[in-house]
Parts: sequence; C-alpha cells; structure tokens
Amino acid sequence: MKKSDVEKKLPRWVNSCGGRKKWADWVNNRATSFSARAKRKSECPEKHTVPRWREAVVCSLNKMPDNRAHFSKLPLSLKREATDPLYPSADHLENPENFHLVLETRLVNDMKTILTESEFKKVLAHLVWALKIKSRKLPENWQCQRDFR
Repeated sequence: MKKSDVEKKLPRWVNSCGGRKKWADWVNNRATSFSARAKRKSECPEKHTVPRWREAVVCSLNKMPDNRAHFSKLPLSLKREATDPLYPSADHLENPENFHLVLETRLVNDMKTILTESEFKKVLAHLVWALKIKSRKLPENWQCQRDFR
C-alpha cells in the first residue's frame, strides 16, 4: 500500500477520533517502525517492506467496527497526547515479525507485553479476586488520571 493511499483506506470512525490525517500519519509511522524492527530480526528481511506493514496496520483498523481496542474495548483516539495511556498501540499477536496485529491502548498493551492473551486474562482475574473487586464494566468515558510522561 502506498503512503498516499492510507487516508482513503481508513475506516469512517477515525474522523471523530483525531481525524484521517492524524491516523494516516500514525499508520505510516508505525509501518516504518515495524518494518525496520522486523528486518533486523527476520530471516527474510525482504518481505518486511513499509507498504506491507501499512497494509497490516490499516487492515487491523478496518477489522474494528468502531474505535474500541481489541482486548479492553476502551475507546482509541488520537485527540490526546502520545503519552496518554489510552493512546493506540499496535499489539503483535504472534511476534514482531508477523503481520498479524490488533490495536489496543498503550496501558493494556504495555501491561501484557510478555504475557499471552490467556495469561493476561488470568492475571486480571486474579487481581479481581485478590483485591476483592466486584467485577463491572468501566464507564464509557473512563480515562486514566496519569500518563506515560
């Protein structure tokens, strides 16, 4: 996928969550970063082109019916600073060399960096049990008070 095609291929919900331009820039930055990292680690560096990574990131955006993160279902937006815990973060589901990824909030993605999805859910279930927290859904507009700065 060409850099100039990204804006046209984004889902409609990005318009109200930071705008097409911001999301296109975010996609292009992620694709460049993923390509460089995968080329360093891969046995087949030639397959890790920026256009292929652009396509993978745009594909993950289009698989989302709305602006909800994959695991947490918290809203994603580029209206906030990049240091915001709810800022979007691409989560490689298999390894950083694989094009299979989803979007999650920075907070959740950074929390589960070394865990599998199953392990991550077990840790959260344990915290609910250990802290004797009544299980409930977060409010629609939930926001962390602190950021990554």
